[in-house]
Amino acid sequence: MHIHTDAITKAVDEFFSCHELQFHAVFHGTKACPWPPHGTDTHYVVTIERNDGRLEFDYWVGVYYKQAPEPPCQYCVLACIAGDIDAADFIEDVCRPYQIDHLHILGWADRLRGFFTEEEREGLREIRSLYCHAPRFT
Repeated sequence: MHIHTDAITKAVDEFFSCHELQFHAVFHGTKACPWPPHGTDTHYVVTIERNDGRLEFDYWVGVYYKQAPEPPCQYCVLACIAGDIDAADFIEDVCRPYQIDHLHILGWADRLRGFFTEEEREGLREIRSLYCHAPRFT
């Protein structure tokens, strides 16, 4: 199941096209997430790449995907990344509920800011803002 609307699909397609980025998600079985709760979820390795570089990372999909493992939707991944890029601005709010190490979050945010340009980061924030108006999992 995915969150989707025509506006989200269009925004995601335009984001990848405008910035000449490619998205790949490869299934890697089930694996425990490294943050609480430590359940076993469907694990993917996601790669976002462009001519001059690539960003590769683990991505877990949870309860909504357990019935039928399928690649995570590009929007869900981008919305997560958009929040993670700005995590350093509200580090206590991010780390405390999930018992995540501050240095892990700050390092991940630095990796994201190193890969995405400021223009791309703004595009990610716009995509994330669409979540507030999207119908939930369909």
